[in-house]
Amino acid sequence: MIPQVIARDPQFRRGRYTLAETLDGPKIERRIPFPDIGPFVSNKLLTDFIAAIPNHPLNDVLLSRLRSVLSDLSQESGKRLLDINELTFDSDLRSPWDENNRVYAYLYRRGDAKAIGPGIVVPGFIKGTPLTRALTLLLADIGWTVLEVAVPFFDKRQSATTKARSTLSERWAALRLTPEDFAGYVEQAVSDVRRPSIWFSRQLCVDPERVAISGFSFGASVALTAFATTPELTHAVSICPPVDWAHAIWTAEDQQAYRRFLQSVLVTQQEFAESVSPVQLDQLTALGNRAAKSRVLYVNGDPYTPSAAMKWLAARLGSIESFEPQGVGQANPNLDGLQPYFAAVFDRTVELVIGSKPAH
Repeated sequence: MIPQVIARDPQFRRGRYTLAETLDGPKIERRIPFPDIGPFVSNKLLTDFIAAIPNHPLNDVLLSRLRSVLSDLSQESGKRLLDINELTFDSDLRSPWDENNRVYAYLYRRGDAKAIGPGIVVPGFIKGTPLTRALTLLLADIGWTVLEVAVPFFDKRQSATTKARSTLSERWAALRLTPEDFAGYVEQAVSDVRRPSIWFSRQLCVDPERVAISGFSFGASVALTAFATTPELTHAVSICPPVDWAHAIWTAEDQQAYRRFLQSVLVTQQEFAESVSPVQLDQLTALGNRAAKSRVLYVNGDPYTPSAAMKWLAARLGSIESFEPQGVGQANPNLDGLQPYFAAVFDRTVELVIGSKPAH
């Protein structure tokens, strides 16, 4: 059994979230067989993301490699080089939705990888984060061991209430998350990453000096908070991390559904911030002690990473890196804005953990 990382009062309660009485896992359940491999390699979000990456010598090299990995995973023979294994474990924070309290993770590793090498944990939406899925496959292809962890309310963690909902905002509104519930949701997501990260760092194939974590958007926020509070994680690359949820929910166009719900129950932006900010910002203050081992990348103009929030992070990390969005009228400014810099994101990740730029 994996112990809890942060000691909590047995009477802990945050909104409708409570402390679990018993814990199971993490443990490897199965190797993903060919019939089930499709969502990992051929979902439309990933296909569209790859198609939209602009031509550039470094991008072209990575895209060629990525297509080769996808082709290998699509082989029905079962002799693919890259294996994907499914892990399961119990969340140590319990939500009212039972399906959400069982966590799923996916371990990627090449059969011919070195006996020990870098590892990276990637929290995300599993079938819905094309940038991190592409990075997962490329890092595994160069010999890293990768552990993707499903965040709450996605993939197999969907409740009956959220199955017909496509966006985060629609899911949160359907679940009627109060500010206190939202704080519990964020804390559950981070806790669900801490426990498998400790398990992952103890695997014989993972170099304990190079156990990184990375994520995009919500996954980036979870990754950064987990890194700040989990000593076993040695490096972090956080891509477009929201650190001011109240600002994002009240200003981002794609947050209309959840914003309307909160306004319908008379919750103000200030009240929301007072409930949620301590769960994340208080824990992120520890980043100052690990600045040299972390990197934040974001896109200018992204409503989820406003300048004030990025300055707050920069004051703790020393420096962060911004990219200018390419194109006009983008529906998804953080993801679309990063597509031209795909090779740069990959390079920054490898360079931080290994200490040198990857050979293309």
